[in-house]
Amino acid sequence: MHIDSLDADLQRLLGGTLRTLGLTGALVAVAAGMLTNAAGVAGAIVGTGLVAVLFGGSALALRIVARRGSAHAFALLTGSALVRLALYGVVLAAVSDVAWLDSVTLAVATGIAVVVTLLFELRTLSRLPRLFWIDADATATQSVPAATRS
Repeated sequence: MHIDSLDADLQRLLGGTLRTLGLTGALVAVAAGMLTNAAGVAGAIVGTGLVAVLFGGSALALRIVARRGSAHAFALLTGSALVRLALYGVVLAAVSDVAWLDSVTLAVATGIAVVVTLLFELRTLSRLPRLFWIDADATATQSVPAATRS
C-alpha cells in the first residue's frame, strides 16, 4: 500500500467531515438564533467548533496509526470516539456557567454535531478500507470456491 493513497483517503475523510460540520454548525446556529438569543448562537458555534477540534485530534491519531500499518487502527478509531465523548462531557461541564454561552444550546449543538460527525465518519471509513490496511482490489480478485452440492 502506498502512503500517498492513505494520505489522500485521510484528507478525504478530514475534508468531508469538516465540510459536513461547517454546514451542520451553520444550520444549528441559524436555528439557535431564531429560537434563542446571541448566547444561543455563540453556544451553537462553540459546540460545533469543539466537535471539529476533537475530531481533528482523532483524525491525526488515525493518520499516525494508518501510516505505520498497525492492525489496531479500528481499535484506535473506536477508542478515540470514546475518549472524545468523555472530553465533550468534561468541556461542556467546564463551560456550562460561562455567561455569554447558552448552556442548553451548547449541549444540543454538540450532541447534534457528534451524531452527524460519527455517522459521516462511519459512512466514509466503510468506503476507505485502505485506512485499515485492507487491499480491496486484492480481495475482489480472489476467487471464491463454488459450493458443492450433495
